[in-house]
Amino acid sequence: MSRLRIFVCSANISALYQSVYAHSTFQTGDRDLLVIDALALKPSQQAAIKQAAQLHSEFQLYDFSSTKVEGASAVPSTRKQWTRRLKTRPGFKQVYDFLHQFKLAAEDKEAQQRLTSAIPELTQSWDEVQVFRQPVLHLNRPLEALLPQAVIHHIEHGLGDYLDILKGEKSAYPFLCLFADAFGPFLEKQGKNPAFIQSYVSPEAFRMAAKRFPEIYSQVGAAAQLVTGKAALLCLQSLEEFLVDEAFWPHFFDRCLEKITAPEQVQFLIKPHPRQSPAVLTRIQQYFDQKGLAATFLDSPEFQSLSIEVLFQAWAGKVKYVFSPFSSSVFYLSYLYPDADITYGYSLRSLEGFTQRTPQLYLDRWAEVAPALKEVFGQRVEEV
Repeated sequence: MSRLRIFVCSANISALYQSVYAHSTFQTGDRDLLVIDALALKPSQQAAIKQAAQLHSEFQLYDFSSTKVEGASAVPSTRKQWTRRLKTRPGFKQVYDFLHQFKLAAEDKEAQQRLTSAIPELTQSWDEVQVFRQPVLHLNRPLEALLPQAVIHHIEHGLGDYLDILKGEKSAYPFLCLFADAFGPFLEKQGKNPAFIQSYVSPEAFRMAAKRFPEIYSQVGAAAQLVTGKAALLCLQSLEEFLVDEAFWPHFFDRCLEKITAPEQVQFLIKPHPRQSPAVLTRIQQYFDQKGLAATFLDSPEFQSLSIEVLFQAWAGKVKYVFSPFSSSVFYLSYLYPDADITYGYSLRSLEGFTQRTPQLYLDRWAEVAPALKEVFGQRVEEV
């Protein structure tokens, strides 16, 4: 049987999980495509996706991304800030939705033309066509229009995808996720049918793929050289996108230090988000300098754009603490690297007092995800 499988990705971590999944489920007769979504990416982000694709030798790669400069600021423009505040308000919302749909229709038509010109497999005959995609990507609608016969699967890209399902959104397709074993029962408690929840990548399959990380990712060897003794990993989030006050970070780190024995003997590994702003990184550097603590920033392009799930493999036995405000990273690391001697922690509540300018829709979303953080994702992660 001939089967076309199209995997659409937007970042290194989605490409990583897709490559592991595609490799473990590949059958004779499959034609597997990895398609990079039509969004703006830094060169280092594009390179990291292409590295992940090497985990599945059967992938044919198609790149529809555009390139933006390294170090571009993640802070939204004034226009963007006002749009985020107004687009959910009565009156303005109806106008915004109408104009947005008009814009999307024009973009979709152009994307269909680009897809059919670049990917010959789209016009060929197949016994079965499957599309594996994140719920919100630029190429989702164009591909669905071109392949009406396709069986569509949604694949997780972070905690927000679970929240959308809890709210009754984007659940029309099978949902492949890492936390399927815990998420299914959690959905049942909410009165929802979990039949569409499917397992995605197991810790065993991930660790099998991780054996190849040193040969595929040159950054893994470089990362291993950075750590000589006991270390703590701090996974940052691009909270400046949501207008969280920069003063949040010293407050959050103070909470983390309370959980660390003899912090002066620990090396702190700081993993910025790919969209982290230089101003926030400067503020964090000042904090560790003032405390007299050893901090290593993984802020070079090759580290910043690579998922922490890959880099973590280089520090086996050395990282004893992992903290983040509420990034997917800390929960996913606890699932993939469930070592008993590692303390994993998050602190959503530490945001209190620093979100005066944050649009209400994001505050509501964070409040909605809080119960799932404890029951679904946080089985090995404590709140600090």
